[in-house]
Amino acid sequence: MAASLEINDLLNTGQVQVRLVEASGDAREAAPANFGIDLSEEERGALDRYHTESRRGSPGGIAQIEAVELAMRNLGRLLFESAFGADSEARALLDEVMGRDERGALAVVSTRAEFMSLPWELMNDPSLGYFINGLVGVVRQSNSQAPGDDAEEAEEDTLNVLMLSASPLAPEVPRSGSLLPEPVAAGGSLADATVAALEGLNVQVSLDNPRPATLNALQALLERNPNHYHVAHIDGATLGDDGTIILEQDNGSPDAVAVAELGRALASGGVNVALITAGVQEEFPPLTGWAEAATAMSQAGVAQVAVMPVPVHPDAAEGAVGAFYRRIAQGYTVAEAVASVRRALMDTPERVTMYGRRVFWDWHLPWVYQSRSHQPPVIAQHQPDPLAPPVIHPEEAPTEDLQIPVAGQYGLVGRQAELRQLERVLKAHSVVH
Repeated sequence: MAASLEINDLLNTGQVQVRLVEASGDAREAAPANFGIDLSEEERGALDRYHTESRRGSPGGIAQIEAVELAMRNLGRLLFESAFGADSEARALLDEVMGRDERGALAVVSTRAEFMSLPWELMNDPSLGYFINGLVGVVRQSNSQAPGDDAEEAEEDTLNVLMLSASPLAPEVPRSGSLLPEPVAAGGSLADATVAALEGLNVQVSLDNPRPATLNALQALLERNPNHYHVAHIDGATLGDDGTIILEQDNGSPDAVAVAELGRALASGGVNVALITAGVQEEFPPLTGWAEAATAMSQAGVAQVAVMPVPVHPDAAEGAVGAFYRRIAQGYTVAEAVASVRRALMDTPERVTMYGRRVFWDWHLPWVYQSRSHQPPVIAQHQPDPLAPPVIHPEEAPTEDLQIPVAGQYGLVGRQAELRQLERVLKAHSVVH
């Protein structure tokens, strides 16, 4: 276990305090420093809209994007100077950590969603650059020194993943005419990218994806398979009002479930790691809403919650998901896995946008919230014997019933809501037109 460099929110004093907590538990504290960064609703709204503007586009949008990118760079510098001011004790602790072979993680400690949702990953300094990539990872937690994991290091044969991909639609199922009475916001699902990424791992993987994606279906799987799943992936997630996440009812209509209730269901089923990836919504919730949701799930008992609060760009989806699951399968912590995702996004920063190919600042958004530390088991890697004789299978003559066309390079992109509605229509009616 590596050391942890903490940025503690001293709520009652309007200050922050940096602590260096060693693996042994010994801690050193820097003197508190004033913290005056309090973003207005307008400023937070500009940061929230950055990731939607590139997808939707609007007059003057390119100028807005460039202005927000400059603001993010400056905000990152301001966050750094607020926490690690020049010639301060806090900066000395940071320099000490950066000089070590095993640098440890950064922990942002607060009970305020406004503080947690600040882009701490953007912290930068002329001499260190964006130094977050030089650390083990970044975690957000409500309490200093999260409890340890009692589980011993272990090796298992299979990576078990539970995916919940909700695509809720209006309860009416048409028999004829248009599949959808009106356009709906849909997309952002990483189901296809996840399957491709898991197939590319050099380990055995089991993936369960109940349809429809209801809370009851999730609970039934967890009751049948307690302490079985290494990761619960809430895919294409959308947030409702009052701390809810939108799942499906049995008929496919929306079901607003309290995030804390979902977290308790996962925790009672022995799930220690949750991955929440945002879907497309008509109105994207603010980043503070995702911070509150991740905190609620973490406090409900899920040890570590990784969250992508905006839809992952299709250009980066498979690479980002693959980096996460590859690290989890190798027994790395969720913070280390998300750090790999961040590096993958930074290594290939160009995305296709409404304004052409542009360098995209989505690498700072993967977050990790933790209520306790957790070390996933190592999944046994498939290691073929290099000295084994080759196995040559005889070629079978094709028969008429096996003349299946080979899958093409291209497939249907989008129309996820229509495909989901078509499933429901065919279940409800034997004949549709």
